Amino acid sequence: MKRLLLFFAIISLVQLTSGCFVVGARAPGDLMESPSLKNEQQTIKAYIDEELQSGETLYKPENPDGMSAINLVDLDGDGSDEAVVYYKDGSNYKLGAYVFVSAGGAWELVSKIESSGVDISYSGFYELNGGGSKEIVMAWSADKLDIQMNKYVSVYTYGEKVEELYHDSYTEMVVGDFYGNSNSEILLLNLDRNVSEPSSTGRLVAFSDGSLKAIDKINLDPYINGYYNVVSGLASPDKTGIFLDMGIGAHSAATYLLVVEEGKIENVFSGDGSSFYSKTSKAYAVESMDINGDGIIEIGTYEEPYINEYSMADTPWIINWHQWDGKKDLDLTMKMYVDSEKDLRVDFPDKWQKDVTVGYSGDGTKDLQISYVDENAGQTYPLYNVRVISNDKLSERVETFGSEYFESMYKGGKTYVVEKIYMNQQIPSSIEREYAEKIIDDEEMKRFIKTWR
Repeated sequence: MKRLLLFFAIISLVQLTSGCFVVGARAPGDLMESPSLKNEQQTIKAYIDEELQSGETLYKPENPDGMSAINLVDLDGDGSDEAVVYYKDGSNYKLGAYVFVSAGGAWELVSKIESSGVDISYSGFYELNGGGSKEIVMAWSADKLDIQMNKYVSVYTYGEKVEELYHDSYTEMVVGDFYGNSNSEILLLNLDRNVSEPSSTGRLVAFSDGSLKAIDKINLDPYINGYYNVVSGLASPDKTGIFLDMGIGAHSAATYLLVVEEGKIENVFSGDGSSFYSKTSKAYAVESMDINGDGIIEIGTYEEPYINEYSMADTPWIINWHQWDGKKDLDLTMKMYVDSEKDLRVDFPDKWQKDVTVGYSGDGTKDLQISYVDENAGQTYPLYNVRVISNDKLSERVETFGSEYFESMYKGGKTYVVEKIYMNQQIPSSIEREYAEKIIDDEEMKRFIKTWR
């Protein structure tokens, strides 16, 4: 159960880099009620009501980034906003968008986008062709019972009216500046396992020779369980990447990193004579994200304790975070421990990157114990216990401690306590100096103790 909670905690922490957006596979809720409107949007509402057909209601796309039902955006780059208004007719499985223009203080309908489906899974406005105009990217689910989980996407441009530039199906979609030229491109992933010959592909959709089309295709592993996270952003200081986190076993996972070079999709970790997954495989799912706030997305993997005497479900894993080195390898940038049940996160300082492991305190609490590793002797020596204690039990618990302690932080009726058990250890003289180097000042240690959520 602990590992399952960790999976969902990590899933909830997806972070997207500015300029890119991912449409994930999730079951959208029904937002048939009219969303709350801002003042400017409310002014347009009267004109919208005149155009809505019987059964149509304002509908907010399922974007997690806060897309509204009524959106003011300069589609044609003339300095004046158009209004793009999303609607849904649930009883007739119809959905789409109205496009209004401002004319003499009033709003006039110029086009209506109509599709058949149950939910608008995503819509956004992107400069795909340059020149200051923005295209409408709209994706929708045709049937919640579609066993292939396929969705559909159309791209529209607005001149004097709205015209469809591109239409396709997809399993997952990500929009971002993959060329590095300030325009956006689209990557469509299709995974089809429900046929005699399963297939999995990625297609790059971009403007070429005056039209929007699929300009490159890459074959991917069709035998994965599915993508649990797709995110785009900086993979290195000067290169955008697309990170595909996928399940590959009963609980194990791995990550593809795709980049675009001269209009071609490249799988970074293939072609080096090893498995696609050798560098990114992990015991459980962990989402790629910018974990340290430096603007570059890291890939997470799991490291088991140095002496692992635990069951798979009870193992206190260390999460290792890596950045792409710009070639074919990954560089370790950060380590941490997470216990989602206790809402605890411990970031490892630089001096703990090597010869430090984790375990449990051994007193039946499953509190975290941090230890020094003496690889020559094959032994570990405890440094700290990190405990999360309910305030009503704090006095009782600290009386049982055999070492000095300090209170690191407080949250939700709980106190985060660090027990300095290094003070009571008998350390062999041959490793005294190395062991002492792992000890951290109390105030510095407080900076590394955090909550997970």
